[in-house]
Order: sequence, then structure tokens, then C-alpha cells
Amino acid sequence: MNLGENIRVALRALGANKLRSALTMLGIIIGVGAVVGLLAIGNGASAVITNQVQGIGSNLVQVVAGRIRQGGQSTQGTLYLSDYLALERELKNVAGIAPLAQASGTVTYERETLSAQVTASTPAFLQVRSYEERSMGCSADGGNARACAFLEVARPGGGGERFGVGIDANIVTASIRALVSGLNRLWQDAAEESASRAA
Repeated sequence: MNLGENIRVALRALGANKLRSALTMLGIIIGVGAVVGLLAIGNGASAVITNQVQGIGSNLVQVVAGRIRQGGQSTQGTLYLSDYLALERELKNVAGIAPLAQASGTVTYERETLSAQVTASTPAFLQVRSYEERSMGCSADGGNARACAFLEVARPGGGGERFGVGIDANIVTASIRALVSGLNRLWQDAAEESASRAA
């Protein structure tokens, strides 16, 4: 039997049993469609989860003190500088590690009083991604030029980038103002993240 004869026999068998052939085709179509649909749903769910994890920084891990239970009472644990030093010494293949301490208090100056959030860290908390200097309002002799500094700062491991800008007659002062501006934005983000996690 050659190929042509095989095809003719198969078509005759399909024609003789139309209902069985239609049900077999329907089963194959439903089966293949179900497999394709499940794979598409699985890939879509995987993409959504990956995007959510990347949105919070897939390579950023925060270590916080847990709660301690003693005698039926629960108290907030504390992390110390020695804990940070131990992590820094023992962790391998880590781009950076930085401690972060936050406290709130009241600041008073003359008759003004306000609540303030204070955040402290080490220089490792900050990565300067880019820095530029420009002059503004330059006259022919350069006498009344003002310096403008731009920098991009980020938390190590990618926790969001922020820009800082500083303007002053002195380039050093402009640079410091740009750094403080960028740090304030980073720390404001860190405070908002902590508040959203606590809520």
C-alpha cells in the first residue's frame, strides 16, 4: 500500500463514521485548547508575580527585629550595631549592606515646635549614580555666575532612585545642597515604605 492508498482508506473510514470522527476531533480540539489555555494562564500569573516582586526590589532584603515572647508577654526585639557588623562580615555575594535607624521626636526653635522624623545610616546606604555641575547666569567676566549641581542617588541593591539639586554661588555648597536634597527624598521614601508596612 502506498501513501495515496492509505489516505483514501482513511478518508473513507472518516466518511463512514461521521459522528465518531466529529467527536474524536472535538475531543482533540478541547484537549489541545485546554493545555494551551492553562499554559497561558500560568505564564500570565508568573509574569504578574515577577512584576510585583521586581516592583519592591527583587534583590533587596530588609532585616528587621522580630517580637520576643517571655512569660506570655510579647516585646519588640532590637537589632544592634554588632548584628549589622556580623551580617556584613558573614554575608557573601552581597552588593551592599547598610543599617538604618529611625526615631521621631520634637524639635523646638524659639517659639516654633514641630515633630520630626530622624533617619540615620552609614555611607553604604547611599550610592551616587551620577553627578553634574553647571553654571547659571554667567556674565562676560563670570563674576555673577551661580553654580548648580545635579546628582542621582539610590539605595544599594536598587530601592529606587532620586535626584537632588543644589544652587549656590559656591560649587561645594551647591554640591552639598544637592546631596542633602537627594538624601531627603530617599529617606522620605524609606519612611513611607515603613509606614505602609506597619499599616
